[in-house]
Amino acid sequence: MSLAEHNRLILAIGSRIGDRLEAVGHKCEACFPLPSSILGITAIIQEMVLILEQWRQEKQVDQIIVIYNRIVNGSTYRPTDLQIFPLNLERLKKLPQQKWTSRSLPTFTMSQDKLATVLFRQYFFVSLYRACAESLKSENTSRLAGMQMAETNIAERLSELNMEFNHQRQTTITEELLDIVSGFEALTN
Repeated sequence: MSLAEHNRLILAIGSRIGDRLEAVGHKCEACFPLPSSILGITAIIQEMVLILEQWRQEKQVDQIIVIYNRIVNGSTYRPTDLQIFPLNLERLKKLPQQKWTSRSLPTFTMSQDKLATVLFRQYFFVSLYRACAESLKSENTSRLAGMQMAETNIAERLSELNMEFNHQRQTTITEELLDIVSGFEALTN
């Protein structure tokens, strides 16, 4: 099933991924520009949370997926999707069967409902923050790779131009010397 066949709303982080999704026919309900630094992520997440809450209330959304770019290796990135609503209940049900790696068991003093609400908000925030940070990293890495490639191309082109200049300069000097020699020979004969 395609994304359009579900009651999903797509929130894209970064204009590149938003454009890419639109190009393949997926409508982005919201596309947030990447902040210029880590310091701007929290403000964008606050805007996202407001929109996501509005979607849940007004549009009866059954699933929210965040799509962002993630570094694969070096300067290569790929679109990554993260379902943040509803929570993956199957994964949560499997948690009690997993071995606890810490020496102390977690405890809580608030009601289970309030704890679940707080944990869900934290999960929402951390998931969105990670998506923004990884998208920012992939975009900056891509830009850096592009600048390095441009720098290499400029250096290669500059080397070619210097060689061509030196060749033309040498040709000009040779022609002038030949003119002087042939003029001297003409005068001496």
